[in-house]
Amino acid sequence: PAIFALSVALSNVLFSMGLRPDMVAGHSLGEYSALVAGGALDFEAGVSLVAARAACMQYACEQKTGSMSAILGLDAETVETLCREMAGVVDVANFNSPEQTVISGEPEAVGRAGEEAKKCGARKAVSLTVSGAFHSRLMEPAAERYAAFVNSIDIGRPTARFYPNVSAERTDETAQIQANLLKQ
Repeated sequence: PAIFALSVALSNVLFSMGLRPDMVAGHSLGEYSALVAGGALDFEAGVSLVAARAACMQYACEQKTGSMSAILGLDAETVETLCREMAGVVDVANFNSPEQTVISGEPEAVGRAGEEAKKCGARKAVSLTVSGAFHSRLMEPAAERYAAFVNSIDIGRPTARFYPNVSAERTDETAQIQANLLKQ
């Protein structure tokens, strides 16, 4: 909630200077402040969603231990193939750049995928200091619990073009925004 509040406060500073966004997007948690900045959510609804999201993600982390690693210097397609072929649960979590893809899943599978990525030419696999396997299949228990919260909040049509991080395709439909929040 603190990161969300700070992001919204920074947007409000820009608004007080007469600036308004033509488009908004955010990465993971940042998508919520983007929805506020884009006029689709009010601050209170955003805080409620962010707090519920955190609680649901914590629940999922307690169900199954997970980890994440950044794969550097290997194209995303190769990383995706490695994840599909790896025993255990390991998924591509984030496409950060053409040269950096984050993987997420069971610690052993993530570790093996990182080693295989290095054998395929990755410069390195950097273990991330996180408490769970975020943006992976291991977060499905979180999404299941979170659906009730997302569906109970009034999300309006954004006044700025909104690009969710799940698809990176513009949407202003409330139902699609809600579905994307659950997918991420």
